[in-house]
Amino acid sequence: MIKKLKSIFTHSWKYLLFLCCLLVLNIFIFGKHYQNKHQSKEVEYGVSFSIKYAEELGLDWQETYLALLDELEFKKFRLMSYWDLYETQDNVFDFSTLDWQLDEAEKRGAKVSLAIGARQPRHPECHIPKWAEQL
Repeated sequence: MIKKLKSIFTHSWKYLLFLCCLLVLNIFIFGKHYQNKHQSKEVEYGVSFSIKYAEELGLDWQETYLALLDELEFKKFRLMSYWDLYETQDNVFDFSTLDWQLDEAEKRGAKVSLAIGARQPRHPECHIPKWAEQL
């Protein structure tokens, strides 16, 4: 009986070692494939721009935005569409600041991703107008 248990343990150990080697080989092959696939891709950087945050820092938001475009030469932007800035009164919309940002980006060939919806980047996450808080 003891010889039989030793035989089973010996074969199980070899089988487990074989599986571990196979797993390591698979991880290595997958890693090389992933590395080769993504090695030639150039990293593209962009910036999130917030009118509210620029003003919170005491900066002129238009000058800051233009500096990002012209001096730092960013070509990818995420712009915020804060609800409380663009609809300060119920059914009264003013997108002039957003239009200006989009126009300036277009003039310089920059690409824009527009964040929309109630939740936006920066604290607080939900920028609800005062008139809508009463609803």
